[in-house]
Amino acid sequence: MKTQQDKIASSISGAISGGTYPEGSWLPRAEVIARKYKCSTHAVSRAFRLLGDRGILQSTKRKGTRVLRSPALGRVLFMSSWDAHTNLLLQESVNRALIQSNLEVEFIPYLFRDGAGFEQLRHLSIKDASDTVLVTLAQERVSTEIRPDWERFAAEFLYRVGFQFEDTRLLPDSMTILTDPVIDARLVAEHLMKLGHRRIGVVAGGVPGDGSLADRRATAMGEMLSVAGAECFPFYYNLHAVEGVPAFVKRNRCTAWWTITDHQAIDHIFLLQRAGLRVPEDISIVGSNDTPWATGGALPLTTISINPSGIAQSLADAVLKRLTPAEMDSYSSDVENGRDNMKCFVRPSLIVRNSTVAIAKMK
Repeated sequence: MKTQQDKIASSISGAISGGTYPEGSWLPRAEVIARKYKCSTHAVSRAFRLLGDRGILQSTKRKGTRVLRSPALGRVLFMSSWDAHTNLLLQESVNRALIQSNLEVEFIPYLFRDGAGFEQLRHLSIKDASDTVLVTLAQERVSTEIRPDWERFAAEFLYRVGFQFEDTRLLPDSMTILTDPVIDARLVAEHLMKLGHRRIGVVAGGVPGDGSLADRRATAMGEMLSVAGAECFPFYYNLHAVEGVPAFVKRNRCTAWWTITDHQAIDHIFLLQRAGLRVPEDISIVGSNDTPWATGGALPLTTISINPSGIAQSLADAVLKRLTPAEMDSYSSDVENGRDNMKCFVRPSLIVRNSTVAIAKMK
């Protein structure tokens, strides 16, 4: 329930947005506003402080209160996942895009692994939920143990926007930005095929058919290579962990290897080199996500870029749609009629570096 100072602050904010008090103008004295709202000057002063904390107003003794900028179009609670590499890649781009869209951003760390994060969230103050959007990054890894708590927390928000690598809806009625594993596979397959590779290994996750991004990438890669007369060798950890990556590569005579992440690619390069295989002379390596790991080592990685600027802009656009009544009315109608127009895919790209070479150059 809104307090009197919240109502006054909201009214002043609306007047600024509507042009009654443009940027650089001075507000009426607190006594004048107090008479208008039939309240004390203390309530008005507290409302001024609320808007001052948001960078909208500036109060100066003996001068008055000046409008610094128009209010944000809405408020975003920005929650990142525990995937440190994804965070490094996306947080800055997403935060910048949201702020440039005149949205107020509050960052919430994702600390659900040990359950402690929910203690913070239970005490989180949700200010005026009618213009608050929950933005999440890569939350598809929410475990079954904590998912009920997560859903209860997220359900308090009318509007939710999430970026996920996997095409599974985290929460009902949430707008979702996705990457397409088929496009990833096509980019990698075309690149390696042009280099003459016909026996390509792919890290495919835990077990076949688990529906993970890695499994679907491997399936798409297998179909594409089969049509082209080449072979794909999916590596599943639960099936091949005992054998290990180097033994799997040697047994299947793979000349190229695609991993789930850049960090994993660096690990596998170390394992392969320790087993006597040279990279890229004996085997070409492709990573994923174009994180700092891709260029931080001795061998710059060829890798899939998930297009962080595109994801950031899509998230910002999605948030603005969530805050637009006409868009939300259209969305509600689609949901009621079983249609889902709240997914969009961001196209990745392939960044070619030194970890992949043509078969002719492999000695």
